[in-house]
Amino acid sequence: MKGFSVQQRQKLHGTAVFIANVARFILAITLVFSGAVKLNDPIGTVYKFQEYLTAWDMQIPHDLIVLGAVALGVLEFTLGVYLFFGISMRKTARITLAFFIVMTLLTAYIVIFNPVDDCGCFGDAVILSNLHTFLKNILLLAIAVIVVWKMHWQAKLLTSNTSWILSLFTVLYAILLSYHSIKYLPVVDYRPFHIGASIPEGMEMPEDERPVFETKIIYEKDGQRISVNADDEEPDSTWNYVETQNQLVKEGGKPKITNFFIYDVENDIDVTDDILFDEGYTFLLISPDLSRADDGASGRINDVYDYCMNHGYGFYCVTASDSTAISHWVDHTGAEYSICLGDEQTLLSMVRANPGLVLLHGGKVVMKWSNLLLPTEDELNKPIEEMGWDMEGERDVRKQTTKLILMFFVPLFCLLIIDRIAARWAFYRMVRRKTKVIGKERKGKNINDKLNNTKTKEK
Repeated sequence: MKGFSVQQRQKLHGTAVFIANVARFILAITLVFSGAVKLNDPIGTVYKFQEYLTAWDMQIPHDLIVLGAVALGVLEFTLGVYLFFGISMRKTARITLAFFIVMTLLTAYIVIFNPVDDCGCFGDAVILSNLHTFLKNILLLAIAVIVVWKMHWQAKLLTSNTSWILSLFTVLYAILLSYHSIKYLPVVDYRPFHIGASIPEGMEMPEDERPVFETKIIYEKDGQRISVNADDEEPDSTWNYVETQNQLVKEGGKPKITNFFIYDVENDIDVTDDILFDEGYTFLLISPDLSRADDGASGRINDVYDYCMNHGYGFYCVTASDSTAISHWVDHTGAEYSICLGDEQTLLSMVRANPGLVLLHGGKVVMKWSNLLLPTEDELNKPIEEMGWDMEGERDVRKQTTKLILMFFVPLFCLLIIDRIAARWAFYRMVRRKTKVIGKERKGKNINDKLNNTKTKEK
């Protein structure tokens, strides 16, 4: 720095301050997004925790797992908001650094031992491989080091008088969002079974993700072999055909929906195609584990089943439970509907409730309900065609995510504007007050000077 002029030094310092603040905002936005995704779908985080615990052969009560999932989402979201607005910067930066040290070590373990397919950092919104997750955490850890190192360069966006309001609003928003998602359904559904999604289309391989093979045809003549592309002209008849070779040029992906099936145990038949390609409406009562299902909703479930029987709609219960749990459910709830078997992981992904209700029309997801929001007997007073549920259409995940973020940030930016106006008004009032005081002091001084001058003249 000694070889630089004062102006160059100031410019370099300004650039360094800018980079430090950009690093802080990148870290903040990442944490806000990661935390919001977890708060939007805490049950999905619970399932991911259970995968870890199964791999580690650990047993923890379900309620504690739910509490841990919510706590992780609240921590990430709150740290992100605090970083963004510059609240308690010293403590926030150090906690964030410690958080990413732990996450980096955890993802390093995952890369080495591969206990789960993906760490679930961004839930179902963004699925990364274990290696990509590890590299992402290394980058974020480096950014966190910069933020801690140059925390005194970080600009505050709120005054200390307003910070406590932001802190309270952030924690309340995070807790209420997670509570809503646990009791009902996620606000934004990132899974392939969201409203408007076609299950048959999700089971197909996308055209641009199909594997690509190169076909070679081998011919031989007089001990010499040649290979010809399948699209090329064949050699003359003197060449003898030997074999056809298929070489993989590009590996394919996999369908969004795999291992989806519905098997009717009572009649010993697979009814998957009958349901997915039925031109009418079909209700699926989804319960991965009937032994843990909320039987308090059985009255409404039976009302929906009666409604289906009266209007000619299909109704199936799909579960991954054993025969004991199924028998107990039937005896306890008086279920008269068909109970079928499905893949547990697929059912867990279909609806974040146990039980949950899904309405299909030609394999398309029309509506979804949690066990707390099942349609009542009064609501089921006309055919589905007149309900308007088909008008829901496909919900744009990006728009829903944007709306979820804006629900938090719009009030906060309004708070920021009010805070700035209040700060300026306070400054303006202080200046006016001091101006008045100075004016009075000057006026008093002038009067005293006049009195002194008068006394001097009289003498």
